[in-house]
Amino acid sequence: MTRTLSDPFGRTIEYVRLSVTDKCDLRCFYCLPKGFNDFEEPEHWLSFDEIERVMRAFGELGVHRVRITGGEPLVRKDMPLLAARLARLPGIDDLLLSTNAVQLAKHARALKDAGVTRLNVSLDSLRPQRFQEITGGKLEKVLAGLQAAKAAGFHPVKINMVVMKGVRIGFITPISQHFCATCNRVRLSVDGTLYMCLGQEHNFELRPLLRAGISDAELRTAIVKAIALKPERHEFSGKPEKILRFMSKTGG
Repeated sequence: MTRTLSDPFGRTIEYVRLSVTDKCDLRCFYCLPKGFNDFEEPEHWLSFDEIERVMRAFGELGVHRVRITGGEPLVRKDMPLLAARLARLPGIDDLLLSTNAVQLAKHARALKDAGVTRLNVSLDSLRPQRFQEITGGKLEKVLAGLQAAKAAGFHPVKINMVVMKGVRIGFITPISQHFCATCNRVRLSVDGTLYMCLGQEHNFELRPLLRAGISDAELRTAIVKAIALKPERHEFSGKPEKILRFMSKTGG
């Protein structure tokens, strides 16, 4: 069994961003357009057993870092239980979670106890009115979540924000500077689709194979085959019209 997962361009794949739901308890206008309701049917979501099986295969192939994302991962029931199952997998030594922190006050201690090592929190403004305009939510819930994370022992907690024209200024280096030469990640959507690049349409569906009774060895072979589809670089700048997915569908 190989312990290194490489793409056709010699990049080692050691990081999976795992989406556990495409639903969210906020409605950020840059992520979910007004009126959007095209969410994945729950019967198409990978079960916890299926997720654990796929991530075990990735761990056996050399992946050691997993980031749990969504949508908002904490809207999926029993997330700390899934986190605990993933944290116990051989080879997975860095388990992260991205969250908007709205429900973090309820779950921070359980997530820490489950083995989540780090948190990334999306927070687009510290002005309550502006936060509500961007997300439709209440800032005080996010701040309470951050306090709970600190009390649970998460340190440091990374804060992310999305730069928006007319709201602030900033730099998005993946657009202005290619990071592709050192890209070490793939994304697994809630329905079991592997996306090899955020800026390309290359993908590989694992759910049909899982539900057809694929063996563990065949699953590892399928993942290796999927990684062979990873393109050399994104085309955000040259062909932005090619990427038609909403972030809630792909995963963070």
